[in-house]
Amino acid sequence: MSTVLPNLIVGPIALIVGVVVICFRRQLRDWAIESQAGIFGRRVADTAAKLQSPFWVGFVGAAIVLMGIYMVANAIITVAGSAS
Repeated sequence: MSTVLPNLIVGPIALIVGVVVICFRRQLRDWAIESQAGIFGRRVADTAAKLQSPFWVGFVGAAIVLMGIYMVANAIITVAGSAS
């Protein structure tokens, strides 16, 4: 019962963040590569860019959405179980 409130707070936030990551995956990838270029240099960023793709950023966004769904469902099941 102690995790219901955090799950009801963080779960919807995770859902929203996951959807935003999926919607803006190309911009997030480009931003990450530019940030790496500023920290490590252009050559290292270009090498890392070959390994990164918008698909994997979207995959992480989908995983965040699933985590949010699990958190909200877990909170609802816990509340329903304790009410009966």
